This record gives sequence, structure tokens and C-alpha cells, in this order.
Amino acid sequence: MNSSTLREVLFISHKFPPSTGGMEKFSYELVHGFEESNVTVHKLVFTVGESKLWWFLSLRNRVRAIFSKHPSIQVVHINDALMAFFCRWIQNEFKVVVIPTFHGLDVVFPLGIYQRKILPRYIAAYNSFVCVSRATAQAAIERGIPPDRIQVINNGVDHDIATPKPGPDINKILFSQLGLQGKKDKKIIVGLGRGVRR
Repeated sequence: MNSSTLREVLFISHKFPPSTGGMEKFSYELVHGFEESNVTVHKLVFTVGESKLWWFLSLRNRVRAIFSKHPSIQVVHINDALMAFFCRWIQNEFKVVVIPTFHGLDVVFPLGIYQRKILPRYIAAYNSFVCVSRATAQAAIERGIPPDRIQVINNGVDHDIATPKPGPDINKILFSQLGLQGKKDKKIIVGLGRGVRR
């Protein structure tokens, strides 16, 4: 199926704003991007205030209710490898294209049963996968995901915020906020992302 024949899609994610994080941002931007296209979008996302346990326990009934109301859904996007485990049944029951996206930590998560059984036995059974980097794809292949089913699609960049614009001197602001005035010869290394061990 190519993008010109795609008419209706369901997005399932347990990571979505107002929660913050990379996967939440990914989910939001992907859904928002499709909403701006000519594709009919349905979403089943975890919302703050819900019980996460109940959200997962009621997932099957919620998905079935969505398909009952919208039987013309052609594609289901699953936000990460953990969701892929809980949604494996969708592909068989509804005979639709189901595509999980892998981000990195959801593939290399250091839990024995997850690495030895869940990834290679259950998650690897999907027909297609998207990985956000070559490194994530390689990690998935090493864990039993068939390489011929993987498509690498790097995370995008919003050009409106990525293109430098004239404005205040960011170095002056940063040095002032960190109390480093007068230390212009110092270098500052900035890391973006969640500060967890990889």
C-alpha cells in the first residue's frame, strides 16, 4: 500500500502529550501530521489521569469498539515495542496492516524474558517495522526481528525551529543564567535527551 491509497489509519500509543518525552513528541507529531493530510485519523492514546493498568487491560475492547465504528481502517500504527506486544492480536483479528515503530530503549530494555522471548517470539511476528535509526534497526535485527521487514525512517526535524533566526546572543544568556560571566574561554557541552544509562 502506498500513501496515495491510504485513506484511514488508527494510531495506538501509551505515550502522548501532555506527558513529556521523546516518544510522546514523536506520537503527537506523527498523528498531527496525518491529521493535516487527506487521511482519516483515529487515535487511541493514554491520557493523564487514567489508570495505566486499566488502559492496558481495556485496550482490546477499545480497539474492537473503534473497528466496529470504523471498519474501513486500513493501517494501525503502534507507537513502540511494548505496545506491539500488547497489540499483536490486531493483525490476526482484523486482517489489516499493523506497523510498530521502534525507538531504541524499547528494543534494548534489559529484562531477560523480554529479550529472550517477547521480542524474538511475539514482536518479531509482525509483517513490517519502522526503526527511527540504523542503530535501532541493528539492535532489532540482533534480537530476532527479520531485517527484510525493517524500514529505517529517521526522526524528522521541524525546520521552523531548527533554522537559526536573528535574536539575542544565546551565549550571553546562557553564561548569565549559569553564573559564568567573565569566563568566555570556557566551553559548555549541552546534552539533549533523557539522562538515563543506555
